[in-house]
Amino acid sequence: MVYIHDIFCLNHRLIELSNPRIIILMQIKINGESRAFDAPLSVQALTLALAFNPRQVAIERNREIVPRSLYADVMLGEGDEIEIVTFIGGG
Repeated sequence: MVYIHDIFCLNHRLIELSNPRIIILMQIKINGESRAFDAPLSVQALTLALAFNPRQVAIERNREIVPRSLYADVMLGEGDEIEIVTFIGGG
């Protein structure tokens, strides 16, 4: 567990003083909302982190659709803008 008084923050790098290691956080926008995630992060890892089934969503990264076959290969970067659309069945 990390407490706020044990952390030094500088340029998206958090250093836990009692256990020196660097955690790199990046800011990305998801459906217009800014969120922080550990880097590196693939599109597939993002869908799982957000509890989406990768087979039931369409993802756009910086206004380009990411083919589902590339979810594991496409890495997200600082400032990326992601749009996620979920498929809902009904009738």
